[in-house]
Amino acid sequence: MKKKIWIVPAVCVALVFLTLLIPWMHLTQPESVPAVTRYSGLTMLFWNNAFGIGPWFLIGTAVTLLFGAVWIVLSILKIRNAELAGAVFAVSAIVFPALLLKSFIPQTEDRITQLTLAPYVTILLGAIALILALGLLFGRLRLGDRIPVSLHIAKRDGIPAWKRWLFRTAAILIALLLCAIITILITKMNPASVFSSMIKGTFGSARKTWKTIYYVVILLGISLAVTPAFKMRFWNIGAEGQVLIGAFAAAACMFYAGRMPFFQNPDISMSVKNLILFPCMVIASLAAGALWGFLPAFFKSRWNTNETLFTLMMNYVAIQIVKFMIAYREFPKLYQWSSNGTSVGTINAGFSSVGIGTFQKIGEQSGTQYWFPIVCIAVLTVLMFLYLRYSKQGYEISVVGESERTASYAGIKVDRVIIRTMILSGALCGLVGFLLVAAEGTVSHDVVDGRGYTAVMVSWMSQFNPFGMVFSSLLLVFMQFGAKEVVMPDGVSLDKNFANMLMAIILFFIIGCEFFITYKLQLGRHKKKEE
Repeated sequence: MKKKIWIVPAVCVALVFLTLLIPWMHLTQPESVPAVTRYSGLTMLFWNNAFGIGPWFLIGTAVTLLFGAVWIVLSILKIRNAELAGAVFAVSAIVFPALLLKSFIPQTEDRITQLTLAPYVTILLGAIALILALGLLFGRLRLGDRIPVSLHIAKRDGIPAWKRWLFRTAAILIALLLCAIITILITKMNPASVFSSMIKGTFGSARKTWKTIYYVVILLGISLAVTPAFKMRFWNIGAEGQVLIGAFAAAACMFYAGRMPFFQNPDISMSVKNLILFPCMVIASLAAGALWGFLPAFFKSRWNTNETLFTLMMNYVAIQIVKFMIAYREFPKLYQWSSNGTSVGTINAGFSSVGIGTFQKIGEQSGTQYWFPIVCIAVLTVLMFLYLRYSKQGYEISVVGESERTASYAGIKVDRVIIRTMILSGALCGLVGFLLVAAEGTVSHDVVDGRGYTAVMVSWMSQFNPFGMVFSSLLLVFMQFGAKEVVMPDGVSLDKNFANMLMAIILFFIIGCEFFITYKLQLGRHKKKEE
């Protein structure tokens, strides 16, 4: 009987599939009305009415049948506990038609009333499938013999790389499917049109393309900077402050250089001035960021302080320093600043030295001033990959991350590795701060705009792979930029909060996927002890 156990899921899936097809078959059957009229009515019913039957059937049918196919395949392959997939299929066969009934408003015409019968039948068959799946599962475990059943987590011995990436791809696809459902509920729009608007908002013009790439490389640069520390299992949450203090150091160099006669001399070309000023800005940014990375590492190695809290508090120290220097020192006297006194306009505005220390455009095309950060971060990505994969310091970082005790037995000085790695991480964050100021020509307490925290997610999503971070950064920036271009039918535009919600869903599935890559759930039973 067990050899034919796949017949049960096949029959359940087939019955549910047929009931889901009832509305489609009913709408497309021949009638006396002209074909054009029937097609227009079908289009209106399935797409123009956001609370209509179409989006729910398209999404619900796809998800339900996907789970059903998984149930059948696992049963054919005789995978242990395949009935759990059947339970998931049955639940979806109950939930989606129920949502359909809740959202389906027009029920006046006889034709529409007949359509609402299909969800009731589907719910009934889904409940039957759930009972059968659970019956097969618990029956096979022989609960009638009162053998206790337990669900426990076991670590996997190891799976091939291609399987790991297959799991991650499946997690992303499921997350995107859930995002599509939420998009329909919120925007009452076709997900395809929403996605098209997001593409136009991100890459719709040359200026938008340059801006998007620039934001991608800034996020990528911060992610690369925190990766060595995370791979060492040093939880550096202070990238926000390290980038900000590096940006402030670069802005201070621009500020004081702009008051020097040499940089105010109009006879000296801007290229010569920047050739002298850029190295000073880079050195200052690297030093400031390295200092912000050294302090928590030193306290960690010396007194075993909590690096998460330490680096997090250093963010607020950097923010308050920048606020103080902008609001209460010389800066407000010489800058154009906003009414709240926490951000400034163009550095050296009103002086003949305005524009020094900033990247220049290539020709007159807007956005080309971002070419240097793009090239710099691209080179940094390759160097970080080589450093972590092939250098001695990268190997020591990996060993310390696996076990500090093992690293000590191997002759690695753990304290030295921690301090060295955090100095590197902070210095690279400071370098990104320099790129921000030189590209924007200004500084404020929120110039980093939360990307220091987003970089933590990018690094973890990519499993500390520098090349994987390129795609993760692009995905997050695309979601944030594209959401601003989506306009709902009532004329209201979405904002970054909608994008953050979708990003949170994607990150949730990716993090959950990593758990199931490392561990597996097993249903077991405890045998009775023989007396």
